[in-house]
Amino acid sequence: MEAGSSTLRADHRPHSLRTTACILLTGCSWLAVTLVPGGERNGVAPNKFLAKIASDWKKPNGLFVIQPHEIQSFLLPLPVGRIPGVGQVTEARMKAVGITTVGDLYSMEISTLEHYFGRYGSRLYELARGVDDNPVVPNRSSKSISAEDTFEEDIPLVETEPLVRRLAEKVWAASRQNARMARTVVLKLKTKQFDTLTRSLTPPVMPASLEEFSNIALSLRERVDLGPGQLFRLVGVGLSNFQVDAESTAPLFEEIASREVAAVLASNECTYVHKEAREEVIKIASWNVNSIRARAEHVKAWLGTNQPDVLLLQELKGTEFPSAWFQEQGYDSVSVTQKTYNGVAILSRSPVETVSTTLLGDEADSHARFLEVIIENIRIVNIYLPNGNPVGTAKFDYKLSWMDRLAKQMKLWLKSDVPTVVGGDFNVIPEDIDCHKPASWIHDALFQPEPRARYRAMLKLGYTDAFRSLHPGEGGQFTFWDYFRRAFEYNRGIRIDHFLLSPEVAKRLLKSEIDRAPRAEEKPSDHTPIVIEIS
Repeated sequence: MEAGSSTLRADHRPHSLRTTACILLTGCSWLAVTLVPGGERNGVAPNKFLAKIASDWKKPNGLFVIQPHEIQSFLLPLPVGRIPGVGQVTEARMKAVGITTVGDLYSMEISTLEHYFGRYGSRLYELARGVDDNPVVPNRSSKSISAEDTFEEDIPLVETEPLVRRLAEKVWAASRQNARMARTVVLKLKTKQFDTLTRSLTPPVMPASLEEFSNIALSLRERVDLGPGQLFRLVGVGLSNFQVDAESTAPLFEEIASREVAAVLASNECTYVHKEAREEVIKIASWNVNSIRARAEHVKAWLGTNQPDVLLLQELKGTEFPSAWFQEQGYDSVSVTQKTYNGVAILSRSPVETVSTTLLGDEADSHARFLEVIIENIRIVNIYLPNGNPVGTAKFDYKLSWMDRLAKQMKLWLKSDVPTVVGGDFNVIPEDIDCHKPASWIHDALFQPEPRARYRAMLKLGYTDAFRSLHPGEGGQFTFWDYFRRAFEYNRGIRIDHFLLSPEVAKRLLKSEIDRAPRAEEKPSDHTPIVIEIS
């Protein structure tokens, strides 16, 4: 069977990147060196938090160094808005209680800060003292190399072996030219119906030869569980998760180690320098679109403007998901669909490994409400939790049962070593502060004590409500507004779309925001996107 066009590409994903070199010093504290792409501003400091601030501090030679004895004199006069993660809303809340500078934070007891800002208060207490124990995540690559073939005629899976081997040879040659070693092998397939399937494997040992790489790619076909009659129109092979070796980081470090850095090293009489590099920010969003067909242009426009790495979609309402529309923007997709109702999908710029499309615990449950995948070694789960109305009916019982099944699965995920993000439309109003007027929702399934108690139980397992952890006590922050009675115009809404993070991810949370702009557009969804950023 003749193949059609073949493409080879190096995928430079538009993450927000800072390159951080950790310098481990024998006999003294280590320094974090943060570079902003373009080489215009670099920061050197005793930890990552301070290095980030330093990198934003302009200096004629493009380098700003904070030495250990300068931490307090540098930090205390700064406006609180300089602290990474303190947005306009949090800054306004701080000003309301008399906090305008880092020095004001420094002077307050930890119990007072926790009273005003919840668990984030303890973090602010440490940052005001220049303390940051968060490690720099080393060797996380932001590039992948892939090749793919589109066929003139659709072919069965059994006929793809020679094509997979030929594509693997192209990718292997390209990776050798760049002298890069990859951890993850990726196989991409597109069905006759234009559904994209991606399978990936990160073996314990990097592929050391073309033969090993090809065999791993071929073995991934066994994880495609479609029927034998399924035909495919495209096959792709890729390498991702590249490792940064000492040789490749040396020029980067030499560029940083200017006279000032050398002076810092000399003054501390340090004898050993260890270089590790690259920290990346991953942006994950979730949006109940209330019909993907009706809202496709809204979603495409939002992707173009906001460039998330991953987007979770709920309430697709239809059996066909338009994956080709989003592939043009660089997003692969996985979807679980259902006629007329429900439906969830995940768009990603990185390879997606589908783990499960059904929530365990009820084999008779055919609703398209659950999708579990692995992206960049993070488990990402997209849910569309049942609404449950009217209360007192089988629909409400189904909602509670679904939450019980989800909680059991979430407990199991905590026992694994895979960081986990559970996001989507939970159809639960967690607290009174999460709705405009509690009395208006007192009889609604979203506000009943049973689902709210189950939501709190998920948090007690060890998960963190991303938005509430960074915005404790903030009212008027909603993700859903009814179409009637000018609810959005008067901000009469509820917060029912959430991200719950396992402890490993919660430690890396940088930002959690609600983007109200799409709700103000013409013919919008009644929900609006929620966004998190993790390091």
